[in-house]
Amino acid sequence: TPLYSSAASDVYKRQNYYDEGDALGWHFDNSDYTITLLVKNCVQGGIYEFFNDMRYKEGDEDYDFVEKILDEKVKGTKVDSLEGDLMIFKGNKSIHQVTTIEKGERILVTFNYNETKGVSLSEQSRMTFFGRIK
Repeated sequence: TPLYSSAASDVYKRQNYYDEGDALGWHFDNSDYTITLLVKNCVQGGIYEFFNDMRYKEGDEDYDFVEKILDEKVKGTKVDSLEGDLMIFKGNKSIHQVTTIEKGERILVTFNYNETKGVSLSEQSRMTFFGRIK
């Protein structure tokens, strides 16, 4: 299956900067595949937590399980990442988060790929990550 980078050139690869107090709550990515490279890790906090390939159950979105995650009734896999770590995962099927940065800063480069050509981030995501829609 061919893979295509996200439709907007500034979206398919981006640098995410997290400062003390920043976090990125539970979410699914818009991409079929997400690749992340941790450039700089914070001193404390900033833990990556995920549930792998869990969005659908028997072809339907598994809202019950997502509700359990959001209500903290189940715990995901936590990764205490090191600088230089590369992760590849199914972004739009694996719910994930980054906990609050307690000390230091965290810098991550993200690459997004899809099996369908022309897929881009939602307007809300573009505002969150870039402060603009276009």
